[in-house]
Amino acid sequence: MMRRWILAVGLCVLPMTLSAAVQLKPGLWSMSVQMAQDMELDPELVEQMRQMGLQLPQKVTPPPNVYDLCITPQQASAQRLPDLHDPASGCTGRNIVREGDRATGDLSCDGMFVGGGKVQLLLTGPGSFTGQALFRGQSQDGLPLDLRGNLAGSWRAADCGNVQPVQ
Repeated sequence: MMRRWILAVGLCVLPMTLSAAVQLKPGLWSMSVQMAQDMELDPELVEQMRQMGLQLPQKVTPPPNVYDLCITPQQASAQRLPDLHDPASGCTGRNIVREGDRATGDLSCDGMFVGGGKVQLLLTGPGSFTGQALFRGQSQDGLPLDLRGNLAGSWRAADCGNVQPVQ
């Protein structure tokens, strides 16, 4: 579930990076999403797991997730990708506004996750960006979510290999 949210944020964030003033390089990009805030586990769940003989920490920091993205020359020269929506999570990037090399936007989710948030990015050059995504809402199971992730993107190669272009 957390991995789908991270992928959804990544897919919704990439168009904002392309709208900045710097011309991006086409080709294979790597994007990582690292949860920046420890997630507290439900104390009752931790206690139930302990009673079953499993030891869980009170807080969990998941490892970063890294994704490969292919940007076509046309997408890079237009500095805009088609609108991206992740059907698995129901998340979409909206209301994207840029000023120079900074971009901000809204994250709206109405599928696996229900709620919204904000995304902030800084395009640091034609081959890199950094940023943060904030989300507040709940899972489809009603579990409250208050998430923050650090985002980083870097250009890797002109040839995307087997990675299909972002649609």
